[in-house]
Amino acid sequence: MPDVDNEELENETTSNSPAGFGGAHRSFLGLIVTVLKWVLLVIVGVVIVAAISVGVNYIMNRGDGAGRQSQSSAYDGVQPVRSWYDGIGEIRVSTKDSTPYTVMVRVQLGYKQDDKAIQTALVSQNPYIKAKVREYFSEKRVNELNDEAKIAAELKQKINNIIGGKGIDIVIITEKTVIEM
Repeated sequence: MPDVDNEELENETTSNSPAGFGGAHRSFLGLIVTVLKWVLLVIVGVVIVAAISVGVNYIMNRGDGAGRQSQSSAYDGVQPVRSWYDGIGEIRVSTKDSTPYTVMVRVQLGYKQDDKAIQTALVSQNPYIKAKVREYFSEKRVNELNDEAKIAAELKQKINNIIGGKGIDIVIITEKTVIEM
């Protein structure tokens, strides 16, 4: 009788498997199912992590933006070592407003470290650069002076045009004072 029970058990096991599949095929199907389970778990994990990341980002960035400072991309991250030219000095000029404001500004120009050609061009063109910076600010209204990143980019373009190339990497406004007259 014990032989009959073992025979029935073997018959049940083989009858539950699909027709035509032997033991090797059953283990291969089991392997595929296991791999698919793990792939599904990884996909679900990635989706959960992405959802959490989006949720945290939404929570951190919601609101009207009060209290947060915007920062120009020119000041982000580690900056390369540069040489700096501050020979322009302080510029004082009146704005274009109907009630003029006095603007006092000081800028520094950053360029590739120890680039003698740019340094020579800046020194030789210094009076013309000063005049163009003064002209630039005299053509502005006071409400146009709030976006320092835009001002710096426009000054960089103007000064690079004066010295004949793309020698200036960055323009930094180190001081800016606006006084109502």
